[in-house]
Amino acid sequence: MKNNLFLIASLALFANTFSQEITPADEAKAFLEEKRNDTEIYWGEGICQIGDDPGKAKINAKKRALADLTEKIGVRVETDLKTILSVSKNMIIKDEMVEQISTYTERAIADLAEKYFLDFPKKKSLTYFVYIEKAAYKKKVQEDLETKKAAVRQAVENGTRNQGEGRYLEALHSWLQAYSLYREFFGQLPMQDTIGNGAGKVEVTSFIAGKIQNIFNGITSSLFNSAEITYTSRGELSEKPVAVFNYLDNTGKKVPLLGLPVKGTFANGAGRCPTGLATGDYGQVTLPIENMDASFQTTVVLVGIDRDRLPGIDLLKNVHTPDLNITLKKTRTMAICLVFGLQGEERTPEALMAELSGIIGTRGFSPVSITSRKGNQAAVMQEAKKANADYVLWVKITANSAVPVGGFNNLYTADCSGTIRLFQFPTAQQTGSVALSPVKGYGSDMSGAAWDGLGKMKKDLKDNITLLLDKIK
Repeated sequence: MKNNLFLIASLALFANTFSQEITPADEAKAFLEEKRNDTEIYWGEGICQIGDDPGKAKINAKKRALADLTEKIGVRVETDLKTILSVSKNMIIKDEMVEQISTYTERAIADLAEKYFLDFPKKKSLTYFVYIEKAAYKKKVQEDLETKKAAVRQAVENGTRNQGEGRYLEALHSWLQAYSLYREFFGQLPMQDTIGNGAGKVEVTSFIAGKIQNIFNGITSSLFNSAEITYTSRGELSEKPVAVFNYLDNTGKKVPLLGLPVKGTFANGAGRCPTGLATGDYGQVTLPIENMDASFQTTVVLVGIDRDRLPGIDLLKNVHTPDLNITLKKTRTMAICLVFGLQGEERTPEALMAELSGIIGTRGFSPVSITSRKGNQAAVMQEAKKANADYVLWVKITANSAVPVGGFNNLYTADCSGTIRLFQFPTAQQTGSVALSPVKGYGSDMSGAAWDGLGKMKKDLKDNITLLLDKIK
């Protein structure tokens, strides 16, 4: 049993103020006999030879008196702990019991009375006597233990009542409070008590842990969204996931859980899901996920109970809380690089780009426009990779320098030709290519002739793109 270190340390404060006043032997004997026979106190006594250092003798005598009192109080504390906790000898955790006994013993003797006698029981000896009132002990130990036990019982009863009235989340909080209080008050010591609605005594912490796990076992979660949730190459979701949490009671009825702390984490993939989420009136919670990492084809989000916001759950390492797996899929993305070479410049006709994007969109792809002024394949592939594309459609149309027709200055012709090339990532492998049929364009100026040629190529261009897309599985 630990010594009362803070009291022992304080002995040095009065060692140098040692008084040489000697109490008459008859007076000392009468005092000690009275106190030893007093049934309303716990006492301890220490005797030491004075020698050449009276101050040191006084300190040593008090140490012995405190050790004597501490041992007696410790026995009483152990008895009270076992009685109040209703534990049998084979259930005791030795180290934990020693710790609890030490804690309560120190508390009990913090305000003790003391007296010492010089040259008693004989010359050159010192008797030190310490004691505490049993009433004070009862208040500091017995009543404190009973109060703590009652607090645990009250929390358990609150949980039982809340569950019976269908307030399952409130019941969970009550039982978590009960478990936290028990560990704070009694550590790892077991306690037998008649709690809950059952008959007979049960081990309290096992009972509470079982109730907590049963609540978690009854929680169901599902995805409210009916359609598949996807995200684009820019990490934008088609819609926000909505999870619903219910408690399945013993009749099979689903009871919405209001105010359940929820969090979303990424089991696969990456993104951002804000914290501090909680379920609404119908047990629903919208996950405001954003900044999806579109380099992942599939992202798995785990939606579950936020244990960090359930006080006391950290004490129950083996309690399992359910998670809902939500799979988000990246929309197949096709990057479009549309280049129209005209008079030495590369342009991207916006109207034609919109038409091609529409065709690609009807085939289940998410179109994204890219540009590459370098005009080579490596540059196009680099831009497509940055866009997190799965496919690249590279359309290159060139109009040669327009020339006058028949020597007239108001009529020009331009020869237009083009190619379509399809690549697939991540290897950037070319999976198809088409050379468009050349056409002649006419116009009142050189630019008009080139744009006329582009217009004449549109049908052939769109038809061939459709054929290439149809081959993609």
